[in-house]
Amino acid sequence: MLFPASFTIELTGLGTDALSSGFLELTTFGDFSNPGEYIDISIEGVSLGRLWDNNILNDSFDGTSADNDRGEQYGTNFSTATTNASAIVQLTESQLDTFLADDGILTVSFDAFGIQVDNLSDDPDEFITATVTIAVPEPSACLFVAFVGLIGTIGRRRTI
Repeated sequence: MLFPASFTIELTGLGTDALSSGFLELTTFGDFSNPGEYIDISIEGVSLGRLWDNNILNDSFDGTSADNDRGEQYGTNFSTATTNASAIVQLTESQLDTFLADDGILTVSFDAFGIQVDNLSDDPDEFITATVTIAVPEPSACLFVAFVGLIGTIGRRRTI
């Protein structure tokens, strides 16, 4: 049995100034089916809490699996766990600005694992993925701003 060491995932190319809030989504598949099989997660040193320990009060995550804070384990019987466990956390524009300010890289750290997470290191079918989504303004809002700008320009021409 190998126990996973702490590691990070770097999400690059995000720019240094967030335009709006966003989301971090984690997907796991593996050995996370009881309270001793958890992950401590942080971004740039800011703790997001302990995920998959059956305690919804000690992390910032929401989502289908995160609502009861229970992960999944497929074990040797793939028919008993047909879905991945997923969790999502909202990141405010201010948080993203702080995280991205220096280098445009968002570093998600998996700081500790429960002692019973014993397959992640040596089973190629198990994984953890991180995806960041940064919301952008609706196209109609951009058109409205452009339209207001055009009206302002026309108004100035009339007064000159």
